[in-house]
Amino acid sequence: MHGLQLENFVRLTLDFYGSVLSTKGHAEGSAVGFSKVKKGAKSYYPLFCSVAQTGQFFDIHHRPGNVHDSNGAGDFMLRCFNNIKSELPGAIIESRMDSAFFNEEIISIMAQNNMKFTDYNGFGGTIFVDKQRDS
Repeated sequence: MHGLQLENFVRLTLDFYGSVLSTKGHAEGSAVGFSKVKKGAKSYYPLFCSVAQTGQFFDIHHRPGNVHDSNGAGDFMLRCFNNIKSELPGAIIESRMDSAFFNEEIISIMAQNNMKFTDYNGFGGTIFVDKQRDS
């Protein structure tokens, strides 16, 4: 966080995404989930938050491999937003995410926290929502 404070970004973009990480044998907290490469393998499916401007990881939400993309995403995203806003209070926070995150809970979190976001809609385009409210 200290490095981000030194950069003094006016606008900060947080990217949210998940990635299947297969394991060998039995690993605590893993479960059989969807994997195109290793069908039937136990895996983890963590959510990542990275900072687009620097490419660095900001936070991770560890999950077993048998959960839906958006499982736990709302709370994880809110935690990331709150951490950034508390440490960089003047920065405009944006978010990018794929269509798995595009649901009522996530949209509500974005609107309530005055977040700008871009969502890949799965049809070759993006949806950009600017819900900045007058203060």
